This record gives sequence, C-alpha cells and structure tokens, in this order.
Amino acid sequence: MIGRLFGLGLGFALALGLGGCAPRVHPDAPLIDVDDPAAGAPAEPAPAPAWDELPPAPPGPGARDLAVERGRVDAVLDAGPGAFLRGFEVVAVLDPGQVFRGWRLVQTMPGEHRFDGLDVVPGDVLVAVNGRPLSKPDDLQALWESLRAAPEIVFDVERDGTRFQIRLAVEDAAPPATPGR
Repeated sequence: MIGRLFGLGLGFALALGLGGCAPRVHPDAPLIDVDDPAAGAPAEPAPAPAWDELPPAPPGPGARDLAVERGRVDAVLDAGPGAFLRGFEVVAVLDPGQVFRGWRLVQTMPGEHRFDGLDVVPGDVLVAVNGRPLSKPDDLQALWESLRAAPEIVFDVERDGTRFQIRLAVEDAAPPATPGR
C-alpha cells in the first residue's frame, strides 16, 4: 500500500513535472517557445498570487501525509523518470503574462492507479516539488538526483485557487528482527 501511494505521489510529481517527456499533453496547451524571435516581446506579466497568499485547501478525497521506506524511493529512482511519465494527460498552466505556473492534471489514462488513495484530482496543479518548480527538463533532472538523499518529498499543489501540500516522509527501513537465542 505504501509503495503504491509513493508511486502515486512521486508519479504525480514526475508525471506533471515534465509534460514534454512522455505523458500526453493536452492539445489545447499553449505552446511555449521563448527562443522564437518571431514571437515578439512578451507582454508585461500580471503578478500571480504568491504561494502564501492563496488560502489553504480544505481536506480532499485522499491522504496528504504519508511515509515511505527509503528502499522504495530508491527503486522508483532506479527505474527512471520515464516509468512515471506515462499514463497522464497534463497541460502547462501559465499566468496571464505567459509565465509558467505549474502542471495541471487533466486526466489519468485508463488503468492508471497511482493516484488511488492520495488527495489528487484532475484539475490540480503541481507548482513545485521540495520547493523546486518543474518548468524545464533540467529542473526534473536536478529534482530526481536530490530525491536520493531527501528526508521527505513535499508536493506544492493548487486546487481551485487554494493551496495544499502532500508530504511523503522518507524513512529508513527498520533493521530485521534478530531471533532470540
């Protein structure tokens, strides 16, 4: 159960964290091409509400605080990000000034169960993982490497103009019991 929830939580982070790698990207998603000189200068962005200015979201349908064993984290990391970038449809969320805000979960594909039991629903926007936004592939790589030593994994999520965090405490496995003599 914990492994499944970890897969779900890390899957949320990673599946939403890099929309262009393997998950389906919603066809109405805006194209982001900051290197295209024909695109012209961007308009002055309207300031987005700061994370701490959003009200906290009421409890949702699943868990927000979980624990997972370090061995399971390592197994997920060893499998690579591609294993978690399948089965989701996501869309980039941009502020009015076209500044990247996060990744919105549009839907999970049939047969995808990594979100079962976790407080994640279509429409949720992943803003950051362990305080890191995931707006480009280098962000995902840096996050991926940092998770090997992270004592917890914290997902900053927005839902309907409110905020909340999903926390996975990473715990060392208990040593095997020694039989009595």
